[in-house]
Amino acid sequence: MQTANEDPHTLEAQVGHWLRAVAFGSDAALAEKAAEKGLSLNEWRLLRDLREYDGLVPSVIAARLGLTRGAVTKLVARLESRRLVMNLDSEMSDRYRVVSLDHLGFDLADEVAEIEARHDSAFFGALPAADRVSLLEALKLLVAHHGIELPTVESGK
Repeated sequence: MQTANEDPHTLEAQVGHWLRAVAFGSDAALAEKAAEKGLSLNEWRLLRDLREYDGLVPSVIAARLGLTRGAVTKLVARLESRRLVMNLDSEMSDRYRVVSLDHLGFDLADEVAEIEARHDSAFFGALPAADRVSLLEALKLLVAHHGIELPTVESGK
């Protein structure tokens, strides 16, 4: 983005500024799609995560969505009242509950995954295929280089 004559201290010259702008734009467009399905963006993401992983404990949900445990409790309660998710006793401990998709949630989560895949293709489709692959690889390289740990089911972080 930075040209030879551009001040490197301006926002226009900062890669992070442009990454946030793209993330914000993508999230805003995805939030519109979620609203069309009667979901908040966090509800959408939780359904997506539950489709990917068969049941998650609230602490993992909180880490993956960047929410407090209290916010997760409310989020799960909203989806549970719509019969999209269910709280189950953990097989590992009586102290934990596991959030899983309910029958209606499975159907909606499949639809959400399809919409999200189309969104990703459309949003990043302005890039030539080779540039899209390069961008994805560059972002993965930065994550690895800086030791950024994305919350995973296995780590419980």
